[in-house]
Amino acid sequence: MRQLCNYDTDCIENAFCRDQTYCQCKAEFLLHLNGTNNFLCLKEATNLDDSCIEDIQCTKPFGSHATCTVTIGGYKACSCVSGAHFTEGRCYQTSRIGERCVVHNNCQLDSGLRAYCDRSICNCPNNYHPDASGKDCIRTSYLDDPCTSDQECITENSRCGEVCRCKIEYIQSHQRNACLRAADNMGDPCEETEQCTRFLDRARCDTDGTCNCVAGFHYFTPQNKCYRDIFLGEMCEGNEECIPQFSECKNGVCHCKEGYQEGQNITYCITAKNIGSKGQIGNKYILHLLLCLPFLLRT
Repeated sequence: MRQLCNYDTDCIENAFCRDQTYCQCKAEFLLHLNGTNNFLCLKEATNLDDSCIEDIQCTKPFGSHATCTVTIGGYKACSCVSGAHFTEGRCYQTSRIGERCVVHNNCQLDSGLRAYCDRSICNCPNNYHPDASGKDCIRTSYLDDPCTSDQECITENSRCGEVCRCKIEYIQSHQRNACLRAADNMGDPCEETEQCTRFLDRARCDTDGTCNCVAGFHYFTPQNKCYRDIFLGEMCEGNEECIPQFSECKNGVCHCKEGYQEGQNITYCITAKNIGSKGQIGNKYILHLLLCLPFLLRT
């Protein structure tokens, strides 16, 4: 504003005549051109919510993300634009965790916890992680660490019960850094034996990465259980224990079922018909040997 003057009264409101030469806005007032040749000296806002007429009163002290807007009360006052927030005396564009940022003050959390801008991305502070909404950071707790909510437990498939623990259908790994799914059935995948023993008896995690019965036991599908390996002639409690095919537990001992007889070395059951055939073949062999024996002795 270079309006010539001799006295202060020659200047517009909130201006003074400098060196009796030209008009200048007073301290803490800003020059604003309102129209073609209509200059105003407007008071610079000192606090957010100060009354205003033009945006410059707000952007000068609070930055480019401030504006002069009509309030609920019907008067105009300084505020941050939509998508911006006020911190440390200025309005900053709001960025949530995982969103792009320029400075730390772009990163805003609902709790007021201090987030930081790292490599142009908003991150939670150390020992914190984003909540489900991504609008705040919550304390990070690992297995066996104290906690106050499930969200604090960072290990997948864990929950809070004063300390972070694995959910009921999971077991804590030997390294105490993971929750592994407990097996419901034989043949389910596993990494550690405890996955197999949580709900299954006499089970182990085999080298093929699946749950199987321990040595000396076998799997019986209908009951989804492992039973002792009981052979013919050994004491038993149920049919499921008898290992040979076509065998059963009878009077507390494993026997071949009706219509079957013990095979060689009493290790399996075969039909009585097969036993008879083998017997006939054996008798023919003995008869042939007896007939040939005199001839063999003479030679």
